[in-house]
Amino acid sequence: MINSQVPAFNKGFTEVNSSIKIQPTADLQINVGHRYLNDNPFFLDSSLIVVGGYYRLNDNWGVGVQEQYEEATDVLEQQRYAVYRDLTSWVASLGAVIRDNAVVKKYGVLFTITLKAFPKFGFDLNFDPGSSAE
Repeated sequence: MINSQVPAFNKGFTEVNSSIKIQPTADLQINVGHRYLNDNPFFLDSSLIVVGGYYRLNDNWGVGVQEQYEEATDVLEQQRYAVYRDLTSWVASLGAVIRDNAVVKKYGVLFTITLKAFPKFGFDLNFDPGSSAE
């Protein structure tokens, strides 16, 4: 997938976001992305590379990783690692994150619970006005 914005008539800024997801096996998904930003009046120029993946260990467990590298500053800005557990209708994950903004490193623990799907509700919309009894 590629999303882009380029200046018309040399006014404005350039932004190109691209990403690809590859699933070589049923249990493995690999993600690679790149964001290029140039001459934006509100944000610094950027060439951000994001690499990650998810591996399903079995029907109930999986692991994920994501790395975020800023090429313009030569800093590995973010690292995320997580373990996922399928709880039938919910998925719970416990993970760690390391953020580096080139000045201070921050460490964190993440716990998330996600609803897999909304319950199904049925509505009887079959209405035939000609079939009403008089």
